[in-house]
Amino acid sequence: MKDVYLLNNHVYFNAAAGLLSTSLCFSSKVSLSRPATNCLKLLITRQGDLCAYPYLSRKIWGDRGKWITNNTLHQHIYQLRNSLKKAGIQEEAIITVPRKGFQLCPHFSALPIDEIPPVTDNETTTSTGPDNQSGITLSLRFFYTLLIFNALLMLILIAILIHN
Repeated sequence: MKDVYLLNNHVYFNAAAGLLSTSLCFSSKVSLSRPATNCLKLLITRQGDLCAYPYLSRKIWGDRGKWITNNTLHQHIYQLRNSLKKAGIQEEAIITVPRKGFQLCPHFSALPIDEIPPVTDNETTTSTGPDNQSGITLSLRFFYTLLIFNALLMLILIAILIHN
């Protein structure tokens, strides 16, 4: 899948959905704001290079970026750093270059991942496999299996109680 990255070998970043997670199915996730998502995506695509304030403003807010202050960018980077820590990345990920912009730390790795199912709010995928059937993420399958198993056990217990 496009726009999914493995950050520091243990946190997944879905740029299309604006999510961070330690699992591929994004069962436990940290949501990012759209500007924070775009900041991280830009920093990843320009890994190691300086992303200057005007560049980030223009890429994230377009024409409205002319009126975005550097303080606004700093606030979104602050939120992004906190979200990365909440998701499990304790190492410094983003370097602030005073009065210039931001860049990813040299030791921070962001590798693109292919073949990950898309994540939606209800955690269902649009299609899976060659037969193009609607699919459900692994965590939801497990939940539904437990739910069905629980219902069958309840029916068996009710049948035993009725016969006695």
